[in-house]
Amino acid sequence: MNQDEEQRLAEEIRQAGKANEVLKSEAFKAAFNQIEQALLSAMKSSPIADERLRLRLLDKFECLHALRDCMQSMVDTGLMAEEQLRQKTVAQRVKDFLNMN
Repeated sequence: MNQDEEQRLAEEIRQAGKANEVLKSEAFKAAFNQIEQALLSAMKSSPIADERLRLRLLDKFECLHALRDCMQSMVDTGLMAEEQLRQKTVAQRVKDFLNMN
C-alpha cells in the first residue's frame, strides 16, 4: 500500500467520523423524523386524484432517505478503510519481523 492509498483511506476514515457524528446527532435525528413525518402526513392526506402531488412528495421522501443512506455508506466505507489500515499495519509488522531474521 503506497502513501496515496494511505491518505485516501485516512480521508475516508475522517469523513466517516464526521458522517457518524451527524447521524448520531439528536438534532439530525429530530429534523429527519420531523421531515419524514411531515412528508408521510402530506402523502396520507393528499387527494388520490392528485397524482402529481403524491409523486412529488414521494420523491422528497426518497431523497430524504437517500441522504441518510449516503451518510451511512460513508460510515461503512470508513470502517472498511480502518480495517484495511489495520491489516496493512499487521502485515507490515510481520514483514518487518521476517526481514529482521
